[in-house]
Amino acid sequence: MAKQVFRSPTAVVVWWIWVLFAVGNLIDLAVQGHDHASLVAALVLLAVTAVMYVGAWRPRIIADDAELTIINPVREHRIRWAAVARVDAVDLIRVRCEWPAAEGEQEGRKSIYAWAAGTSRRRQFISQVRADRRARPRRGPSIGVFGARDGGFGVPVGAP
Repeated sequence: MAKQVFRSPTAVVVWWIWVLFAVGNLIDLAVQGHDHASLVAALVLLAVTAVMYVGAWRPRIIADDAELTIINPVREHRIRWAAVARVDAVDLIRVRCEWPAAEGEQEGRKSIYAWAAGTSRRRQFISQVRADRRARPRRGPSIGVFGARDGGFGVPVGAP
């Protein structure tokens, strides 16, 4: 398997919108403001831009043959595929890890959340409803002629 990188497309779009906003404001401050308050505003704008950069571009999930790497804004987790017990799509992607006990140590369990990709509760609900709908057995047409559940006028569906 080739290396695959997953990142939030929403975070990237928000980043580029922020860049446009920040550049516009920096240009305005350069043209109009030549006082201490303008300098402070520019520095605050650059600091917020740095935080936005870390929040938009650093979080990602990298999957390759050997391991799963989860990179969050502050921490980086490398998980061997053998230790991955389960992956859940809760608000964020949750990877449940389990590994056997080494000599002198106890068995390990840990849940790691990936900021890079997530799903909303609404999207989870819609997916569950669709899955339930597909799992139900189909019973033929549900509505007959004139909106009746039978063939209309008391005639069963499929009767001549």
